[in-house]
Amino acid sequence: MRESSTEERESDMSDFTDTEAEIRRRAERRLHRRGEFYLHFGIYAIVNLVLWGIWLFAGAGFPWAMIVSLLWGAGLAGHGADVYFDTNSRAVAVERSIRQHMRQIYGDDWADSASQEEYKRVRTTMMRAFNKRKELLIHLSVFIPVNLTFWLIWMMTQEWIPFPWPGLLTLGWGIGLFAHALDTYFQSGGQALAREQAIQREIEREREQLYDEGPRKAKRKRDRLALSEDGELLEIVDDEWEAGGRQESNT
Repeated sequence: MRESSTEERESDMSDFTDTEAEIRRRAERRLHRRGEFYLHFGIYAIVNLVLWGIWLFAGAGFPWAMIVSLLWGAGLAGHGADVYFDTNSRAVAVERSIRQHMRQIYGDDWADSASQEEYKRVRTTMMRAFNKRKELLIHLSVFIPVNLTFWLIWMMTQEWIPFPWPGLLTLGWGIGLFAHALDTYFQSGGQALAREQAIQREIEREREQLYDEGPRKAKRKRDRLALSEDGELLEIVDDEWEAGGRQESNT
C-alpha cells in the first residue's frame, strides 16, 4: 500500500518537474553566458592594461585611463551580476523556494491538490521576485563605479570647480535606486507569498458565496481526464473530494 502511494506521489510530482530537455537548455544557456562574461572580462583587462601603459609612458599627469576603467567597469560589474544570478545552484534554490511556497499555500499534499496553472502562477510570481533582486544588484553594481568616477574627477578638479556637482548625480540616482530597492522588497518572496495567500482566501470566499456551500464543499474539485479501454475520455473526480462529500452527507 505504501509503495503504491509513493509511486502515485512521484507520478504527480513529475507533472511539476522540468524535463531533461529543459534542464539541458538552461545548462547550455548558462555556459554560453558565462563564456560571454569571460570574454568581456578578458577584453576589458587587455584594453585597460594598454591604456594605463600609454598613460604611464606619456608622463602620467591626469589619470584619464581611470575614467575608462571605472565606467567600463560599471558595465562589466553589471554583466557579472547578471551571470552570477544565473547559476545551477541558484536555479535549484529557486525551485526549492517555489515548492516551499506551494506547500505553504496549498499544504503538504500540494502536488495532489494544486493544478498546473496554480503551480505556474506561483512559479511566475517567484521568478518575478527573483528577477527583481537580480535587477537591483545590477543597478547597484553600475551605480557605485559610475558615481565613484565622477567624485574622483571632481576631487582632482575641485580647484577649478569647487561646487560638488557629483552630489547632484548621486542624490538623484540614489533616490531612483532607493525606489528600486523598495519595489524589490514589496515584490520579494515573502510579500509575494502573502499576496498569493490573500488571493486564495478571496477565491474561497467567493466560491462559498456563489455556490452557497460550506468551506469544505467550496473547495475546487480536481477533475481529471482519462482514456478508457474503448478510447473514450472519462471524467474522474478525486477520491478525496468524493469522500469528503459522502462524509458530509452522512452527517
